[in-house]
Amino acid sequence: MKAIEDSLRKNIRVTLLAVDDEPEILEALQEFLATEYDVITAQDGMEAVERAVTDRPDMILLDVRLPELDGFGVCEQLKTHPQTGHIPIIIVSALNTIPDKVKGVMYGADEYLTKPVDLVQLGHTIK
Repeated sequence: MKAIEDSLRKNIRVTLLAVDDEPEILEALQEFLATEYDVITAQDGMEAVERAVTDRPDMILLDVRLPELDGFGVCEQLKTHPQTGHIPIIIVSALNTIPDKVKGVMYGADEYLTKPVDLVQLGHTIK
């Protein structure tokens, strides 16, 4: 995550991939984050993997409950892929039990936030 901190200090725009199957959530994330970051989106797990490999975002905000491939599967695929394994992943999910959070970390998530997410906390976590 040091690379993101360095980019922010140098005023280089950081690209975030926001992944959620609810368009309203993606729209809210884009609106909140667009002043500081370039935000690209995906609405299902397979699209998330494809976008991560082709667009190489600096960080991924990832929901767990997704069509096609759930967020845990996305996380696992990206963290084991040579081109995307270095990308920090923040899971943002309504699944809020300790086993869910442990599973997220086991699959490679760097952070796990629960919905409804506090946008100020999200902003600090990204930085």
